[in-house]
Amino acid sequence: MLCAGGGKGLIIRIIAIVVPIGVILAVFFVGFGFLCRKVKKYLSIRQDNVRDEISNRDNLQFALEEIETATDNFSDNNKIGVGGFGEVYKRLNIQPLFIGTEYN
Repeated sequence: MLCAGGGKGLIIRIIAIVVPIGVILAVFFVGFGFLCRKVKKYLSIRQDNVRDEISNRDNLQFALEEIETATDNFSDNNKIGVGGFGEVYKRLNIQPLFIGTEYN
């Protein structure tokens, strides 16, 4: 039981502490929920874009003549190393590679 003299003040103090903490926790959880939803949507869109690029096999295939030209007919001077699928060559800048609005 609350004391007769200080009971009302104690209840007000408890309410003054509990209500702001509850509001802060509610705002935190709502914000966290929105953040999780936004990240999930971003990752889903990104994964779909990667799937689309990989499934488009035209992006992954080159004509032998293009590869021979780019590697200077598989010159040992352009060989970087050996990977899991064979030898790795650096690409010569025969023609500029167009990316966006700049030439590399």
